[in-house]
Amino acid sequence: MRKSALFISLTLYSLNSFSAVNTLAIHNLANNYSLHNITSTTGAEACNNEQKSDPIIKTCTPIKNTSNDTLTITWTVTAPVPDHMTMDITPQSEKIFGNDKVVEEVSAVVLNKMTNKQVFTGQIKNWVGLICDTSHCSDWQ
Repeated sequence: MRKSALFISLTLYSLNSFSAVNTLAIHNLANNYSLHNITSTTGAEACNNEQKSDPIIKTCTPIKNTSNDTLTITWTVTAPVPDHMTMDITPQSEKIFGNDKVVEEVSAVVLNKMTNKQVFTGQIKNWVGLICDTSHCSDWQ
């Protein structure tokens, strides 16, 4: 009896881990992004704060919207499992894509929703992220 309880427990953990890798969804590592009021001064600080509540986080790519416009970001992951997610970032807020696995390549496209113009396309550095205004993004250092 104990043997099957352990097997079920390990199976559930494995399924949860797989879904955390596969799904770029909402925080808790079964879900993988967070929305915060702007309180962090750097991407590393945002990631360190996130890691305090989720100690197993290994990939952290935050984005901070300093503008008064809504921005739309599409995160794309190529490995270990290809996936992508699109979401809006409200004015004066930050979001974090985090994962309990090391994700080698996380890229993003950021659009200004008001002007429908692209403000960024490229790779996001782990534990650095992006800081964006209405017209461009740069490393959040």
